[in-house]
Amino acid sequence: MPKQRAPFVLPDLAQWQVHAERGFLPDPDPLLELPQAYAAWERISRELPGLLAAGSAALLRQVSALPTLELSGLQTAPMQNRAMILLTVLAHAFVWADPEQPRKLLPAAIALPLGALAAQLGRPPLCTHATTVLHNWRRLDPDGPIALGNVATLCGFFGGLDEAWFFLVALEVEARGAPAVVASLQLQAAVADLDADAATEIMEHLHATLLAMTAALRRMPERCAPFVFYNRLRPFLAGWKDEPLLPDGLIYEGMGTQPQQYFGASAAQSALFPLFDEVLGVAHAPGNAGGYLRQMRGYMPVEHRRLLEHVAAGPSVRQWLQHLPEGGALRAAYNLCVGELGTLRTLHMRIAAEYIVAQARAGVEARGTGSTSVIPFLKAVRDETTASAAA
Repeated sequence: MPKQRAPFVLPDLAQWQVHAERGFLPDPDPLLELPQAYAAWERISRELPGLLAAGSAALLRQVSALPTLELSGLQTAPMQNRAMILLTVLAHAFVWADPEQPRKLLPAAIALPLGALAAQLGRPPLCTHATTVLHNWRRLDPDGPIALGNVATLCGFFGGLDEAWFFLVALEVEARGAPAVVASLQLQAAVADLDADAATEIMEHLHATLLAMTAALRRMPERCAPFVFYNRLRPFLAGWKDEPLLPDGLIYEGMGTQPQQYFGASAAQSALFPLFDEVLGVAHAPGNAGGYLRQMRGYMPVEHRRLLEHVAAGPSVRQWLQHLPEGGALRAAYNLCVGELGTLRTLHMRIAAEYIVAQARAGVEARGTGSTSVIPFLKAVRDETTASAAA
């Protein structure tokens, strides 16, 4: 008599701040403006492209006039995330306004509220994938999809099409990858029930999700030119850890005299890719690549990290396959997923080669926005992915 499988009950996704339809993207949509008490932050954010174009001295004058605002008026998560975008973008603009001579001290008017807000949110006090991508968008048609053609960025540095497109393609990848959250939990439930047919079907859905993510990333060259990215946007995304021009880090005025060190914004701070690693059992060696990826989890929203921990502790489809004498369809579906994840990472590596390595001056090390030696890092991550195929 065939085994009766209990219906899968989706866990309460709210505990991880993830959503069945949106994945790691916020619900409701990001807030468009803070209350009037924070008008000074909103104003300087709107004027930032012009201030940067006018030169670093213009930005310094405006920052010097900023009041040091309290956070008591930011009562909701959308308010806090909006404030985090404004303050982190302003911080990076202030530090890297002159990319050859970055400032080594962040003024208290930015540093104090940013440090307090980061502590509340459980994230480092600088730009991360969460601030530049996950919460940095609005829909043009409120009733339309979260998709290229219907989204615009909320905040930026110089602005312009290339800069917006870079962030929006990353948003598109997140949106297309959203079904992976529920599918990953469903797959683990099928593995726990030893239901190979259900697991195979779910793996096929995961493969389709990966194909959609790859298609989204392929759109990067459409409206973001490598030269513009490298010379206009990339300098602002750098952090202050392992950065040759800020070897000691950055002093946050009013938060002690010891410089603080944090990596810059990076796609490695997205929870979407490690979610696939965890559910597929893709292991990264604890050395260079694996160690860096583990550090990047500290730059994710706290709840997203907790989801990854939940999935990592769940049943492993890879281990099940290793002890399954049959299951050709499941093994084939699994290998398709691993192969497409490898394809996605190969595409990422090729984009990095075009947008960073090919643009770097002779004799200058090609480094990613997260301070990695970009091609060796991405190649190691890709090779460890493809090596996870089940024999």
